Amino acid sequence: MDLADAGRRDTVHAIYVAWSDEGEVTLSSEHTAFRWTGADDYVAEWCHEGLEAAVPAFAVWIRQVRLNVGLAREVVDPQRG
Repeated sequence: MDLADAGRRDTVHAIYVAWSDEGEVTLSSEHTAFRWTGADDYVAEWCHEGLEAAVPAFAVWIRQVRLNVGLAREVVDPQRG
């Protein structure tokens, strides 16, 4: 299915990886439309394997995002990796 033909639009998801040795990490006011999510929740919502099958034109990109989320998780939480 061509997403453009379905009346939808492509989107880009910006991912911010943040940690703090002390205190809370906060989003600036320019990013108020965004929300915090964990790596597992992000993958489950935005780049799961079922989505590859549903939108094969983006399958390679979806796999790459999933890999990048895993790499970011290793940096933020090396014990869990």
